Amino acid sequence: MSDIRYLKSVRTRYRTILQREVDLCERLVQSDTYETIDEELLAKVNKSIKTLEVYREKLEIQSKDLCRAISDTDEDFLCEVLEQDGELAEKATECCINLEEFKEQYSCSRE
Repeated sequence: MSDIRYLKSVRTRYRTILQREVDLCERLVQSDTYETIDEELLAKVNKSIKTLEVYREKLEIQSKDLCRAISDTDEDFLCEVLEQDGELAEKATECCINLEEFKEQYSCSRE
């Protein structure tokens, strides 16, 4: 049981980090700051992309590990985990794409 608690807590930590980055991405992309972007903001965008990619992968691995550990004991929870984590991973992927486009707009605006 302690293994399952550990897996759940790590999953929660990864979800929290990933959700924070998704929220940051959405705020950034919704604002038209690419006209006033500076190198510091560009560095934050690059860091956010990397964080989204790394924690999306970590979350996917953690979800699989948690599902294996729980097995068939709680199918409702398994479905919930897979659905929630799948949605968050999809958002993270979209954010990576949006941030890459954001960087392209910045590059175009500098020319």
